[in-house]
Amino acid sequence: MQGGSAAIRRPSSRFRHWRDWVTAYLFLAPYLFFLLIFIVGALFLALYYSFTKYDLLSDPVFIGLQNYRKAIDDDVFLHALRNVATYTVVVVPIQTALALVMAAILDQKLPFRRFFRVAWYLPCVASSVVVTLIFMWLFLPDGFINYALNLIGIPIRINWLGEEATALPAIMIMNIWATAATQMLIFLAALQDVPQPIYEAASIDGAGPVRTFFQITVPLLRPAIFLVVVLGSIGCFQLYDQVKIATNGGPNDATLTVTYLLWREGFRDLNMGYASALGVILFVIIFVITLVQRRYLDVRPDY
Repeated sequence: MQGGSAAIRRPSSRFRHWRDWVTAYLFLAPYLFFLLIFIVGALFLALYYSFTKYDLLSDPVFIGLQNYRKAIDDDVFLHALRNVATYTVVVVPIQTALALVMAAILDQKLPFRRFFRVAWYLPCVASSVVVTLIFMWLFLPDGFINYALNLIGIPIRINWLGEEATALPAIMIMNIWATAATQMLIFLAALQDVPQPIYEAASIDGAGPVRTFFQITVPLLRPAIFLVVVLGSIGCFQLYDQVKIATNGGPNDATLTVTYLLWREGFRDLNMGYASALGVILFVIIFVITLVQRRYLDVRPDY
């Protein structure tokens, strides 16, 4: 401005760039602090402890690869790994298919669609502890499961969580029921991105609901299916709380998982070095499985 007034200077583009950068990282600082300390830091600390003998009460002593050699020769760990592998192979396909079918049904223009969306999602609202306690009651010898089977002409009285042959399948049923609704939401969100003209063209060509589902819906949901399968696999390999509450790994280690064994070794037996080695091995297994799924699952939608 003229007349002696000071000109108003706008900040330079370089200054604005640094100001925006600092502002962004100030907002991210709480999460970055949590990430670095409790995730990245804990990961490197666990890696260090995995090479030591450490009981939480004395200083760690470096022992090299002894914990990893022990894990390879440990029949209990290998048994827990087999349990988790069996659990994953059964649960992931069933809950993925169930979630996909539920999402396809609720994506239709049906009466009371919003009510059923809320009702089917309710299992995800309750905590895993509450869900486990409810199913522990259902699986009792005098519980609802046996009562319902007797009503349809199957006279049995099984302690589902107390027998080796049925304990792990019972936990599978419980987790499929509790987690399928969460994956249903992922598929519902993915279905909103499917172009409607494709369905209209299929309808004009005479495609029925079943053919439309398998030849249009499923191929177009490949990225969502990959995401659900990966998240489901990771969750299955990290199974802990339901086992801890319902069976404590029993009976006779029939429901023992790697994460429960890790807890037992580290916090009950105070063998933190070996527990850390189990955690590192589990991390490597999950990472490799994710890479394999990424390699062999086609995630490109087929338009």
